[in-house]
Amino acid sequence: MLGFSHPVADSRNVARAHIAAFENPRARGRYIVSSAEGVPFSKMVEWLKEAGFGNYPLPSTVIGPTVIPRVSYEKAASDLGYTPRPPRDTVVDMAHALVKVGLVSDNVIKSKL
Repeated sequence: MLGFSHPVADSRNVARAHIAAFENPRARGRYIVSSAEGVPFSKMVEWLKEAGFGNYPLPSTVIGPTVIPRVSYEKAASDLGYTPRPPRDTVVDMAHALVKVGLVSDNVIKSKL
């Protein structure tokens, strides 16, 4: 896995921000609705393993340095009442959803047992 990180945006937060922007006449311009800083891929893999996805084929080797970008969601917080979900919750919930809808097979786990 690349030594890369990026801010995490939860689609549930993005949907709530769209509704809040539509309902708020003061809403203007663009809004950042993500985590305040990037999350390294290695940290996401760690969260997935802790959440029970360790039997899935997850990357284990980091290649290159990890740069952690930082962004501000202050405007979204003040104008829209935005509060980000913890990035860990977003990543783990996404993994569960991918298995639930069949985009990632749970046969991977069964075949390794």
